[in-house]
Amino acid sequence: MKASVKKVSNQQEKSIAKEVGAKQVPASGAVKFGGYDLYTETHCIEIKYTYDIHFVLKHTELEKIRKIALSKNKIPAFVFEFKDLGTRYVIHGDLSETESTLDISTKTFKLSDNTLQGVLKEKDITIFWSKQPLGAKWMLTTWQRWSTKNGTDNKSS
Repeated sequence: MKASVKKVSNQQEKSIAKEVGAKQVPASGAVKFGGYDLYTETHCIEIKYTYDIHFVLKHTELEKIRKIALSKNKIPAFVFEFKDLGTRYVIHGDLSETESTLDISTKTFKLSDNTLQGVLKEKDITIFWSKQPLGAKWMLTTWQRWSTKNGTDNKSS
């Protein structure tokens, strides 16, 4: 039997916080329109996970963390994990130029681990979500690249 959502979320938050030197936001999931899960000096971080083969990315979740981060003068980061596979990915607002751009015009978008591993093998991808105000741009990357860039020595995907 799988552990409760609250327990899994708390374990995931603690693990990621340790890996990137972040602090947990107390009772982050207790408030319906609450904030985010972790923070560092430079980032506000929201964390999600799935046991499914796909992660359904919603533009409303990205918009929420973007607004919170901007209000705190920080960079938004959205971490999602395929729990059964042990792989993590990060969508963040710390933009740089990439060769590939993914233009999303729907309110949700399904991401699979197999597709992400192939697409992100050598480089990051810019996501342009035209449903967001001003067509917000995000960067999609692997956990290893993002966490290494942000001062960790994490070896997981």
